[in-house]
Amino acid sequence: MNRKGDIAVIMIAVAAVILIIASLLIFLDFKTKFQTMQGLDEMTGEVEFGEKYIINEAGLIGKDTILDRNENCAGEGDLNYKFQCNLGIRDLKASLAGNFFAKIENYDFSFVKNEDSNYILDVKGIKLKSERGASNIERNFDLEVRFGAAGEILAVKRDGAEKA
Repeated sequence: MNRKGDIAVIMIAVAAVILIIASLLIFLDFKTKFQTMQGLDEMTGEVEFGEKYIINEAGLIGKDTILDRNENCAGEGDLNYKFQCNLGIRDLKASLAGNFFAKIENYDFSFVKNEDSNYILDVKGIKLKSERGASNIERNFDLEVRFGAAGEILAVKRDGAEKA
């Protein structure tokens, strides 16, 4: 019998087993990386939601302040005090809002009426953070919201980027 082909067949079988094991390891590694990427997507979504939540709450509090909707805060007086006073029922201690509400509570903001009868809310150094295990995403930004005389939001600026 001729046994010249036996070594080649054995080598092909060994190569096939090695390729199968390598492909299984690649699949397992991809699954781990994919789960990590999903966690990053969730963290990014939380930070983006927190930013939108802050802008929405700032708009509602600003409108309440401009229109004197809260009887406890109504009347003539400092706009910063009125804005801070209107914060009361809105602060749900949501971690997604970062340090926004703490800045308002500590009067670390300005809410002024400009010469055009429009209002400007300026909050510097807002920090949002989301964590998953050892990974975290942190976003720091300054917020400026311009309101019209009726309390409507005219424009929003974050770190110089304006959205109307």
